[in-house]
Amino acid sequence: MPREDMLIKKVAEKDGDALEQLIENYRPMIGSLKKTYYLRDFDSQDWDQEARIVCYESACEYTQDKGKFSVYFRSRLKNRIVTLIRYYMANRRQDYLYSTSLDVIQNKERSYKPLNDVEHLIIEDSIREVSTDFLENLSEMELVSLLIMIGSVSEEEAFERWKINPSMHRRAKNRMTEKLKRVLFE
Repeated sequence: MPREDMLIKKVAEKDGDALEQLIENYRPMIGSLKKTYYLRDFDSQDWDQEARIVCYESACEYTQDKGKFSVYFRSRLKNRIVTLIRYYMANRRQDYLYSTSLDVIQNKERSYKPLNDVEHLIIEDSIREVSTDFLENLSEMELVSLLIMIGSVSEEEAFERWKINPSMHRRAKNRMTEKLKRVLFE
C-alpha cells in the first residue's frame, strides 16, 4: 500500500489534508468502535476528534516493524477509548462521596419546580416531532418489528399476519434500532 505509506508520512509531517484522508480511510473501523464502546456525553464530533488525535500520534510514532498501520491505529484508538472509560468510571465513583441517603431526601420537602404549561407543551411538541420523523422513515417490516418490541403484537401473530420469518424480523429490528439511534443521538 504505497498510497497509505505516503499518507502516513505526510501526516507525520503535519499535513492536515492527509490526516483527513487517512481518517476517511478508517471511518468504518472508527464506526465499529463507536458501536462497541459507549462513552456518555460523547457525540460524533468527540469521537472524530479522538480518532484524529490518535491517528496523528500513531502516524508520528509508526514504523514498519510495528506491523500494519491499520492494526496499530485500531489498537491505539481502542486503548484510548478504554482509558477514557476508566477515567469516567473513576469520576463516577467520586460522586458517591457527595451523595445523600434516601432517608434524608425523603424527609426534606420537595425542592423541584413543576413544569409550567408552556414548558410542558414545548417538551411534548419536541417528543412528538422526533417520534413522527422516526416513524415516517420506517418501512412496513420495521414498523412490524417495532410493534413486536413494544409488545403490541406477538411474534407468532406478526409472523402469520405479515408473512415474515424470524430472520426477516431480526434484520428489520436491527435497521429500526439503527434509525432510532440516529434520530436520538445525531
